[in-house]
Amino acid sequence: MRTCFVKSVFVASLGLCGCAAFRPSTGSSCAEAHALADQARQAEDEGQFERADDLLERALLVNPDDAEIHRRRARLLLNHGDVDGAVAHLRYAIARDPEDAAGLMDLAELLARRGRLPEAERAAHEALSLEPLHVEGLLLVARLATARGGEAEALEIWHRVLGLEPENVEARLGIAEVRLRGEHPEQAAPLLRAVCRTSLAEPDERAQAFWALGRLDASRGRWGETAEAFTAAAALQPGLTADQWYELSFARLKNGEADEARRG
Repeated sequence: MRTCFVKSVFVASLGLCGCAAFRPSTGSSCAEAHALADQARQAEDEGQFERADDLLERALLVNPDDAEIHRRRARLLLNHGDVDGAVAHLRYAIARDPEDAAGLMDLAELLARRGRLPEAERAAHEALSLEPLHVEGLLLVARLATARGGEAEALEIWHRVLGLEPENVEARLGIAEVRLRGEHPEQAAPLLRAVCRTSLAEPDERAQAFWALGRLDASRGRWGETAEAFTAAAALQPGLTADQWYELSFARLKNGEADEARRG
């Protein structure tokens, strides 16, 4: 399972909510602000970050309560490494538009990236109260629950995700990891095999599943299956740790593949 909290590039919600949704402003100021924001988007597309940021700053001076423009600036700042600045603008946008579930989820992911896990969890739960079937939101909450030791809660959420997306790779890996630590680790095997087979899994996810499956087979003395799983895992990784090389070589040796074991 991925250990990082943010598993996708932040995409701000840029629906044209309009100035009228917030503090009253003149039509001309709204139009001017959005014209500046459009110029900023073009500047960013051309790689002119400083000009884009300056244009968005000017747009917010013209119409400081425009949640859309705050979201645009949050996206711009994040794309250039300013997570704290992005968080500040997202907070303002959400304050003006508290039913913005996508914005709340983006905020939760950024707070998690900053290690502010309790705040991230609160924002994620707020987002899910607005969109209870948001799969990425559920997965984020499961990761946050795991980080604070809430394994039972994470397990329930992963099962809920599989009810919505039966082939979800992250949920399968999460459940398998819990099963491997339980009294009946063999219950993880079908989930791990499913991840190994699916085209939906990233190479690192498939490698993780193969390593786990191989270790499970090793614990049961099934060295042929162990060597096969470890070999498949190694083929999916650009480089192995010393421990992984040892595991692979040992499995090959136990399986009677002495020459392969010596080659590593």
